Amino acid sequence: MTEKTDRSGKGFRKLIVWQRAHQLVLQVYKLTEKFPKHEMFGLTSQLRRAVVSVSANVAEGYAAGGKGQFKRYLDIAQGSLAEAEYYLILAQDLNYITPSRTGRDPAGGNWFSASPSARVSWPQIKSFDLLTL
Repeated sequence: MTEKTDRSGKGFRKLIVWQRAHQLVLQVYKLTEKFPKHEMFGLTSQLRRAVVSVSANVAEGYAAGGKGQFKRYLDIAQGSLAEAEYYLILAQDLNYITPSRTGRDPAGGNWFSASPSARVSWPQIKSFDLLTL
């Protein structure tokens, strides 16, 4: 039998990993507004779906109940995060975004920018050890 975790309080919204993933979603949506229109149903859509999947899987896993289920959903979220990282690297290679002077590429864990006014941070959510399971 799986051990259930306490689901009282603010639910998944209280999880630091969900908060950071949600911030990433908001930043990526803002960043991709600057992508070429011909990418609307290509790279823009794929990148947005990948980052939404990260926070959605954290929320769904938290609601699923036991620690084993939660870990399974976190593993799925980890895969979506890697997918999003690749799309950001591709966007850089296509010159849709460039590394800003404040940091490195997403693999390095810092900043990307499409223009001086549009930056996306790459929160340190690669490791789900931020959660207390």
